[in-house]
Amino acid sequence: KIKIRKMMNARRRNNKKIPLDTQKDGSISDEKMKYDGDKRKKKGIIAPLLMLAALGGIIASIMYITHEQERRGVLAESPDPKKDILLTSFPKSGSNWARFLVAGLEAGRYEKITGRRLDLTFELAEMLVPDLEFGPNREKFIKGGKSPAFKSHQPYFPSHRASGVGPSDHGSRGRPRCDEFPFQNIERYQCFCPNCPTRYHKFLLVVRDGRSALCSYLHFQRQLGNIAPDTSLKDFLISEKSKYVLPWPDHVLSYLDFLPRHDSLFILKYEDLHDNPLQVVQNLVTWFNRSYTDLDYQRIINQSAFDQMRTIEEQSGTPLFDATYPEARDNGFRLIRHGKPDGWRLCDTNESRINHLFREHLGPRFDEAMRRFGYFK
Repeated sequence: KIKIRKMMNARRRNNKKIPLDTQKDGSISDEKMKYDGDKRKKKGIIAPLLMLAALGGIIASIMYITHEQERRGVLAESPDPKKDILLTSFPKSGSNWARFLVAGLEAGRYEKITGRRLDLTFELAEMLVPDLEFGPNREKFIKGGKSPAFKSHQPYFPSHRASGVGPSDHGSRGRPRCDEFPFQNIERYQCFCPNCPTRYHKFLLVVRDGRSALCSYLHFQRQLGNIAPDTSLKDFLISEKSKYVLPWPDHVLSYLDFLPRHDSLFILKYEDLHDNPLQVVQNLVTWFNRSYTDLDYQRIINQSAFDQMRTIEEQSGTPLFDATYPEARDNGFRLIRHGKPDGWRLCDTNESRINHLFREHLGPRFDEAMRRFGYFK
């Protein structure tokens, strides 16, 4: 057995291929020597280049980190917790328009301090005024992220608990808690704190003529594929898809009916922003009580104009909606559409007929809300 094993091992050794870089006598071939020389030359060139590239990367990283820390330090300057602001509205009432204005003010303040200009995009607006309906933004809030305002679509309910993480307690005055509420058109988790209005101390309430808001919401839901493309306004008002936790009248009136202190409420009417944006921005700056003085308000207004927002959406998209509804744009989805104060005419040009339709399906609270916000006399 030992002899056989030795013979087999010898045969294996004899059958081995001779490496290309050696000759039969084991000496190094000329080809191998030439190859090694070329390789050393290449190493002599590549090594310094790699070192320069690494050094350049380190310098660029240091510059980026320094700039990012400065930028975040300025943008994330934390106001007094008692002045935390919630930018809230019923959907399709102009909250993105208002958010662009607030983001523009914050970007203007940053430019004034640092001399660097920030281009206003939906991504920047999302960073500066986070939408708390979106999970990662709630996590950012919980971990201590600070912004000049936070965006929400939640109505206001009285609460025993106004802070913390978890269900906001909407239980006082006989109302059900947030997590016990019969949710309409939202996921259950969306009303959990910090997306609970009672946690906040100041409110920027964006209001729009209920007819225009719901007409726009109808088109919005169609484009997202949440309702059939041929859904009529009447069928929409009957369906749960026309509500956001509450029907439009109860939603907007919740801030007038249950907010303890009305001096903490700034009502920004969509129509006023359309007709007299400079006056609205000046009033908003006074109410914010933040270092937004001596800024170029007209430039901020121009950056937030509907045509400009529509162009920005076409160029860079809307991160939140594009991620949530990746196929919606193929179906014609656009977050920024017309921006008309009488947008309800896109659903029905006959005012008496559309008013009758809304009264029929939203009840007397519709007239009450329209009167209290100055749309009906």
